[in-house]
Amino acid sequence: MDSLLLEIGTEEIPAGYIEPALNALSAMLLKKLADGRIEHGTAETFGTPRRLVLEVKNVSGRQRPLTTEVLRHSGHKFFP
Repeated sequence: MDSLLLEIGTEEIPAGYIEPALNALSAMLLKKLADGRIEHGTAETFGTPRRLVLEVKNVSGRQRPLTTEVLRHSGHKFFP
């Protein structure tokens, strides 16, 4: 398992906006990974007025398999 490092360069961000931006970035990326069935470890954020950085540890190289069970009505007939 590898680490994922996402670094975004920005224009000057006011100091009071950095922490909320990092929290939102982390929450969105972790949700996207979970929705995509990609296993991952912890996330760590770093920020400066010109950089937002998110590091996610232990990111799987593959998605978990998806199994779908399709059921049909018992009285359904395909042929008359």
